[in-house]
Parts: sequence; C-alpha cells; structure tokens
Amino acid sequence: MYSGWGIRTLSRNERRYNPMSYHNGSVWPHDNAMAALGLGRAGDHAGVVKVLEGLLDACGKLNTSSLPELFCGFRRESGLGPVPYPVACYPQAWSAASVFMILQAMLGMRVLGLERRVVFDAHRIPSWLDWLSIDGLRVGSGRISFVLRRCPNGTAIEVKEKSGGVRVEL
Repeated sequence: MYSGWGIRTLSRNERRYNPMSYHNGSVWPHDNAMAALGLGRAGDHAGVVKVLEGLLDACGKLNTSSLPELFCGFRRESGLGPVPYPVACYPQAWSAASVFMILQAMLGMRVLGLERRVVFDAHRIPSWLDWLSIDGLRVGSGRISFVLRRCPNGTAIEVKEKSGGVRVEL
C-alpha cells in the first residue's frame, strides 16, 4: 500500500483501486500519521521513518509549505513528484496536526497531560537528523522544553526548561 510518498487508502492490487479516487487509493497525511503511530507502538521504527520521509519528500515536491488534505496515490517514480488531488484543501488542519503524531511515533513519546508526564518509550531519531528541539510543549498545566540529540548508542534527551511539575520518564 506504500506508494513511495505515503500509505494509500487502498492497495493497488485491489480491483477498485484508483490512485485518483478520494478514498480508493489516495494518500492522506492524517491516515499516515495514525499508521506511523501504530508502527511505532509495534516497535517498527524503520516503518515510522519510511512514512515520515515519504510525507516530507511529498511536502517538498508539492511546493505548498504544508501537507494537503490528500494527494493522489500514484507510485513514486524517479524525477516526478506526487500528483496533487485537484480539490484537496490547503492547508488542512488534520494534515498539519499529523506532523505532531508522526513525531510522537518517531520518538516513542506519550504526553500524559493530567499526570503532567512526558514518557519516552523508544526515543530514536533518524540518521539524517542530528537533533530536534521541542520548546514550550504544554503538558497539563505545565510546560517543558527539551532537545533530543542523536548519539552513537541512541538518543540523548536534555531538558532545557520545565514548569508546573512536569516529569520526563524514559
């Protein structure tokens, strides 16, 4: 179901597959974020990164500065970008929010607001990213800012600021 740009809504092996169909073969960023979160929870870090890289590449090639509601599910081919869906919404709120869910999947991060905790289960970042800074993340009534840095034996987390009794757990 992976097109090279993201996971399609329907496999190209299905009879009703149509890469230009709204629900029968297109790529939806918010669906991909949910798939990435499931992959992350199942321990498939490579799958999460594959989804992230496909969507990042699509965003860059679509020249929209944001992810659209959806785009066509044609197979990725060298020298060609993804095919825009003719009436997709730009920007789209749930597509913009999908970036944060994919980050959670990549970092194995759960934000437990009522408990004022941020839990990292598998905090790995891809080989092409040296560091990632998250500033002012609201966790219940508190806030936290931290930097994750890739290092030879995993990822280091440095808490820069926190308020309101927020805890970080690894």
